[in-house]
Amino acid sequence: MRLESRDGALWGQLPLKGLWLWALLIGTRLLVSGVADVAGAQVAASTSTILLLLGINRLAQAAVVLPRALAADIPFAPEKDGRTFLAGLVGPAVGRQVTAFVDNRRNNRRDHR
Repeated sequence: MRLESRDGALWGQLPLKGLWLWALLIGTRLLVSGVADVAGAQVAASTSTILLLLGINRLAQAAVVLPRALAADIPFAPEKDGRTFLAGLVGPAVGRQVTAFVDNRRNNRRDHR
C-alpha cells in the first residue's frame, strides 16, 4: 500500500499489483474450496473459511500499514462526518515512538545479515 499526503492528510492507495494479489488470493481460496468439496471436507469448503481468511488478511495488513502511517507523522484523512481515525489517542509523540521502533527493527535486521 502506498501512503501519501494529500491536502495535509494521510491517504493510502492499493497499487494495481495489490489488486491482482487480492484476486489471486480469492481465486486460490475458491479452488481450495472446490477441492475440499469434492473430497467431502465440508468445513474447509464452506464460505466461512473464506471470510475468516479475508479477515485475517485485513488484520495483517493493518498491522503493517498502521505503524508506517503513524511513523509518517501526518494526520489521518477525516471521515465524511469530520472525525479522524484515532483522533486524540495518537499524537506526534506516538508517531515519533513508532518511527524509532521501526528504525530500530530495520537496523537490527541489517546487523543480522
